[in-house]
Amino acid sequence: MARIDTLSNFLTDVADSIREKTGNTEPIACEDFDTEIESISGGGSANLQTKSVTITENGTTSVTPDTGYDGLSSVSVTTSVPTSSLPDYGFVVNEWTNGYPKIVQIVGFTQLISSYFGNNNVWSHTEQIILPNNFVILGSAFSNMSGLKTINTSLLTQLNENAFQNCSSLQTVTLPEGLNATTSRFTNSIFSQTFKYCSSLDNITIPSNVIRLGYECFRDCGNLKTLNWGSIREIGPDIMANGGGSSNGYVFYNCSNLEIDELPSNLTTIRGNYNFANCRKITISKIPDGVLTIPAYTFNNCTGITDLDINNVTKIDVQAFSGCSNLNIDNLKNVTTLGAVAFLGCDNHSLITIPDGITVLNSNTFNKNKMPQMSMNNVTTIYSSTNSSVFMSATNIVAFWIGSAITNNGLGRYSLLSSNVANYKRIYIDLPRATVEAFTNYQYAFCNNASRTTIIVCNDDSGFITKTQFDAIDWSTYTP
Repeated sequence: MARIDTLSNFLTDVADSIREKTGNTEPIACEDFDTEIESISGGGSANLQTKSVTITENGTTSVTPDTGYDGLSSVSVTTSVPTSSLPDYGFVVNEWTNGYPKIVQIVGFTQLISSYFGNNNVWSHTEQIILPNNFVILGSAFSNMSGLKTINTSLLTQLNENAFQNCSSLQTVTLPEGLNATTSRFTNSIFSQTFKYCSSLDNITIPSNVIRLGYECFRDCGNLKTLNWGSIREIGPDIMANGGGSSNGYVFYNCSNLEIDELPSNLTTIRGNYNFANCRKITISKIPDGVLTIPAYTFNNCTGITDLDINNVTKIDVQAFSGCSNLNIDNLKNVTTLGAVAFLGCDNHSLITIPDGITVLNSNTFNKNKMPQMSMNNVTTIYSSTNSSVFMSATNIVAFWIGSAITNNGLGRYSLLSSNVANYKRIYIDLPRATVEAFTNYQYAFCNNASRTTIIVCNDDSGFITKTQFDAIDWSTYTP
């Protein structure tokens, strides 16, 4: 629009232009309007230095000179259309709210890349996006659209990582069957951070052709309650073609309302840390047959898990079940590697024997557990320090049975020390007394006072019992 010489002509032209551009076929572009007029002179003995004029998308205009003033020396025109221009192609604004697009329909093209919408304040109040058929999202196209509530994702053909990150108002998502599950960056992977921080999302349908959930894809979706697993086989960081990728998982991290009673039966891999941490409502009772490793912090603070069959798991990493205060695992079955603090705070843990495959016990593994006894046949090493023994704060434990595999170097100072050491009834060691007393840390390995070594019973002492006999005793009530 060319600059106008008179205020009345300017306002009339602006109003007409806005009225012409508020239909359903062409968006308003701010560059169509002059936003300021200078040096409009007026007569009289006094001049009003500045007068604001408000313009809305409906063409409303208003200027009323103050009483006693005869002219305007400067007029500042403010429009409720956002200062950033709307694009001049590809979009139709079907409905406005307070000068911002509320319902936007995409026309004229079939894919978006980068964070086109999310990084432009123009779209911060957009509540609905209408996509055309066979639409492709490449990259973080809609990320940071905090007002977005609904989008017809059922028309998507491809979806990449970060697409809806920080869409905190998005509620329900249905992804179509046949959705392209391969990106240029990752092999057979989608959804890395795709719905991260979508705090209002409460339900999602995953198509059956999707086999992997990438890292952080539902992180901090605190309102997410249900999801169908589809054909998911892998949970966690994507593995790139060159073998690289993120070490963190966080797939369902802080999904505090997520209600899962079982993991997908064809699940083979849980990769990365913290994948279900703080999911306090999940109530799974079995780890699927194909899963061999529980990574660090996987079920940290999952207080809804009670009896759990770990099935074929061979490795439980650092703090994998820490904070699972209602967890009960009575058999570690095939486990050969048990990480430090793996069962910290598992108050209901009823495990009483370490399987033969485990040879090393790490610090704080059973901290704050309440089992009354523990036997270990093939353990060679029990790590400890002054402040972090394996059974620290295991207040109910009163008896141990240790096999002949234990070594001098493997028996650390305070190895079996706990806050309940004063109540220990017996520690059986399947070695001759001379061998045991020759251990460097003999006097302090089992208690914090050298005078209390009389509770140790070696295999050449009267009263020694076998592991089978030991395991058959309920030491919570037995007095030797």
